[in-house]
Amino acid sequence: MAEKRMFSKQIIDSDAFLEMPLSTQALYFHLSMRADDDGFLNNAKKVMKIIGANQNDYDLLVAKSFVIQFPDGICVIKHWRINNYLRKDRYTETIYQEEKAHLTVQPNGRYSLRNAAESDDDLPLGIPVVYRSDTQYRIDKNREEKNSIDKYNSVSGDTTDYSYSKNSNVSNLEYVLKNDIHQDSDYVLENEDLHQCLKEWMEYKDGRKPKSSNHYGTEIGLKKTITQFVSGYREYGIEALKKVVDDSMANNYSGVIWDRLSRMPKNQQVAEQNQCTGGWKPASKLAADEWQ
Repeated sequence: MAEKRMFSKQIIDSDAFLEMPLSTQALYFHLSMRADDDGFLNNAKKVMKIIGANQNDYDLLVAKSFVIQFPDGICVIKHWRINNYLRKDRYTETIYQEEKAHLTVQPNGRYSLRNAAESDDDLPLGIPVVYRSDTQYRIDKNREEKNSIDKYNSVSGDTTDYSYSKNSNVSNLEYVLKNDIHQDSDYVLENEDLHQCLKEWMEYKDGRKPKSSNHYGTEIGLKKTITQFVSGYREYGIEALKKVVDDSMANNYSGVIWDRLSRMPKNQQVAEQNQCTGGWKPASKLAADEWQ
């Protein structure tokens, strides 16, 4: 196993990473340093004990999708292949083949669980340089990094050629999620019920008239709507969220009546997780007309 590890600024300079407590950021670095050549490790609790981190730090890394946790205690660094690459003579494949079989590698290099990934995003697992020369791999790696930087700058500077106003709400939603434009894109894609609830709302808005007043024609408006759905899902669970959204559609409202969530019992499991991660902004505090 290699002794050196790398970290991409694309990951550690992101708002999602920098907004976490320093103790959580430190745990991410230590876990990454101790992971095997595919990004897996089986001793996260030991690492936490060594550096003085707590369970809240680890839970936050999982909640923010920086770490994927398996039921048997094994975990993997989600953006491992964005951070690292190894030459074939220095690469040792992970021993956690069963867990590895549950993962797919997205085009941008991040791991995703196979049951949460789109089939056309599946890529073969394994270090690419096993089948290519180091020179060819470096050329491809440089091209990939340049494309990632161009894409990041395009999104950050709103200079992308994609037009939200010319596409449907459903298409805009999928564009934002699959291009990782929203900070919770991975979270939505990995929670099928939440993803489906968002899609149904977008389909409903696409069918309403006049279309001009029922269209998320800007990136910022769409991102705020996604944030609101994620907040409601995390705080109250999918059943409460679906009921409020379904009621809003049944009554032909132009926006979701989020205040109704405050009358429903909170999801206890989600509430405990929120306590660990510092809490999420209550959905009930936002007015319906703000998120039309």
